[in-house]
Amino acid sequence: MRLFFALAALLLPLGAFAQTAPALPASAKGTGMLTGTMTDAETGEPIPGVNVFLPEFEWGAATDLDGNYTVADIPAGTYTVQISYLGMKTREIAGVEISRGQTVRLDASLEEDPTLDTIGPCYVVSPMISTSPYSSLRLSAEGESALEAFAFGPR
Repeated sequence: MRLFFALAALLLPLGAFAQTAPALPASAKGTGMLTGTMTDAETGEPIPGVNVFLPEFEWGAATDLDGNYTVADIPAGTYTVQISYLGMKTREIAGVEISRGQTVRLDASLEEDPTLDTIGPCYVVSPMISTSPYSSLRLSAEGESALEAFAFGPR
C-alpha cells in the first residue's frame, strides 16, 4: 500500500508538465469566422458593446471600443445574425453563409429606436424588512420625478 502511494506521489506531479495540443486553425476544424464593424447610422461613429448573435448556433460576441467584433469557430452553414444594442433598433440579417476556413465580413449600421425616447410611469417598491434606519426603504415615485428622486434622493 505504501508503494502505491509513493508511486502516485511521484507520478502525479508529472501531469503538470504535460503539454496540450496547439489549437487548430478554423480551416482544420471545419469552421469559419464572422467579423465586422457596427456603426451608428446617423453619425457613422463606431458603437462599442453591440451584441452580434447567431440564434441557430447560440453563440455571439460584443463589439469592442472601436465597434469591431469577431465570432470564431462557427460551423459551416447559413445563419441569421441578430444585431442589438440598447436604444437602437434590433436588426436581423438572414442568409449569412459561413464556409469552412473562411472569414465572412459583415458590417452594419444601427438606427436609433424612437419608441425609447419617452419614459412612462416608473415604480420601485421594496418591502420593509426591519424598522432599523439601516435596512431597506420603501420608495415610490412616478414618471420623470422618479428618476430624479432615485438618482438624487429626497429633497
